[in-house]
Amino acid sequence: GWYVVSGEVTIGKKEAPQRVTVSGDVHLILANDAKLTVNGGISVNAGNSLTVYAQPAENDKTTGSLTVENVEEGNAGIGGDVQQSGGTITINGGSVTATGGLFGAGIGGGSASSGGIITINGGTIATTGGNLGAGIGSLGAGGTIEINGGDITATGGNLGAGIGGGNYGAGGMIEINGGNITANGQGSSSACGGAGIGGGSQQSGGTITIHGGEIVATGYSGSAGIGSGFAAS
Repeated sequence: GWYVVSGEVTIGKKEAPQRVTVSGDVHLILANDAKLTVNGGISVNAGNSLTVYAQPAENDKTTGSLTVENVEEGNAGIGGDVQQSGGTITINGGSVTATGGLFGAGIGGGSASSGGIITINGGTIATTGGNLGAGIGSLGAGGTIEINGGDITATGGNLGAGIGGGNYGAGGMIEINGGNITANGQGSSSACGGAGIGGGSQQSGGTITIHGGEIVATGYSGSAGIGSGFAAS
């Protein structure tokens, strides 16, 4: 169904996270000045879909925001649960901040799973993967990621790509058609690490197509900015 968030809404607590489950096809509208905080994350497993919209900022009002944090181990911030691939996630606007749990992506798949289908058409997006997970993608293969616009900052967890695969997965299918994108892979002191856009540590970059946009992609030491992670061909 369709849901509209207005004002300040908080679900769950830092000490007692409450994960929101998306079943079927869900559309979420962030009204101006809305602030939705979800402690525990939003579950969008394979076979389900979440589409996020926001009203354009008007007069002295700000664009609505969604913050996902305090996510438990194995879960993506927005996406798959433990050992569950992400479903279909589309972001059309708003300010979205998502941090994955340990072994989960910021947006995408849960532990040991793929990222699903992720499309970003606009908005201000900041994602951080949990340990071994990608900022946008998964702990495993990145899945299908399409970016058509927006201001995006994606940071992998330890050994994960900023956008793409985690420590156990290639980058997947990544297509960028526009947007202002900063993607940072992360790694360990032993120099192993993930690409800015592409594969996690020791994983291939997958298929990466770029038609436009302003892109700054930085891989961890020994990893490509765009391409493969550390020690991968």
